[in-house]
Amino acid sequence: MIEVKEGSMANVRQIGHIGNEKVYIEDYVVSFLKQCIRDNQNEQAFVLYGRKEYIDKKRTWFVSSVLKVPQTDAHKKTLTVESDWHVMNEQAAKFFPGQAVVGLAMYGTDELAFCEERIENTFVHFLREDQKLFLFFDEEELDGELFFYEQDKLVKQEGFFEYYEKNEPMQNYMLYDQEQKGEIKTGANETSETGNDHATRQFRAMLAQKKKENAHKKALVFMYGLSAVLAVVIVAIGITIIQNYDQMNDMQNVLSKLSGQVETGFAQEQKQNDEDMTAAESVPAVPKEEETVTGSEEGKREESVEVVAREDVQQNDIVQTDEVVHITQEQKEEADVVQKEETAVPAFYEIRKGDTLEKISIRFYGDDRKIKAICELNHIEDQDTILYGQKIVLP
Repeated sequence: MIEVKEGSMANVRQIGHIGNEKVYIEDYVVSFLKQCIRDNQNEQAFVLYGRKEYIDKKRTWFVSSVLKVPQTDAHKKTLTVESDWHVMNEQAAKFFPGQAVVGLAMYGTDELAFCEERIENTFVHFLREDQKLFLFFDEEELDGELFFYEQDKLVKQEGFFEYYEKNEPMQNYMLYDQEQKGEIKTGANETSETGNDHATRQFRAMLAQKKKENAHKKALVFMYGLSAVLAVVIVAIGITIIQNYDQMNDMQNVLSKLSGQVETGFAQEQKQNDEDMTAAESVPAVPKEEETVTGSEEGKREESVEVVAREDVQQNDIVQTDEVVHITQEQKEEADVVQKEETAVPAFYEIRKGDTLEKISIRFYGDDRKIKAICELNHIEDQDTILYGQKIVLP
């Protein structure tokens, strides 16, 4: 039996937080409970055996053995019935002499709350107040949860100790349980100790095999789940790529249309500029000599008009008045003709003697506000520098 000494427990493992009352559960008990749960997978009740002691004035529990309840019926009001206890008392006397009942254990397929009433009824009908330990296992708590049955209810404890010793009584019971299930047969010539060691080795080998199988099943489930997730991710990525490809095609079509429209507009504008330049080049130039002669004749005509006017004024004041009126009317009609000719804005204009851009703007537009436009249209940098006979485009 284990010797408990404060500060020296090399073969003890603590599970959870330990309260005022310490509970030690032997490793074979925990292994046997887990194996039965894995083999059965149905609701199963157990009876815990061991002893209690006072160490440093604190009550300490030692659970060193466990028996399966022969039949666990979920429809009954308790975990055990009277007939079960007759069978278990015989088995306890055979395998665990000197050990007493210290509590119950159970594997539940449902949560504890669904079977808590049946557990409490079992404590009330079949156990004493000092037999208060209760271990509960389910699919999520394979290490087990520890409770004390106190004041007519289950009170959860924070943790317990798990210890190891060469537990021959428990080994013999494990061998018996395996023989009852037809899984292990002990040779007739084997000694008791050899049979116990053989049973232990076989039992632990079975536990290891079961653990491997369970781990393999869990790995398969994980791989199936991971494969499903990867498949969903791949499908989502494929859908995204297809959508992006369609969007890229749409964008490319839009850009192609815009590019075609820009090129068409540019070609039309270039064509219009070419036509304008062709028309400008086709306008005939006015000979410079004719321009010079015309200017000279206008000067002589003006001089002769002035001489005639002066002679008439000297001869007769009345005649002078009539002549002046006659000359003024003639000049006015000529000026109107010239103004009409100059007011009509041609597409092109050839620079004459005495022309400036200011005069040309005033002549055709009535003011000098078109000087800048004429310069920009004909690429003239200095508005005061124009050449005689130069052809310009008027806006």
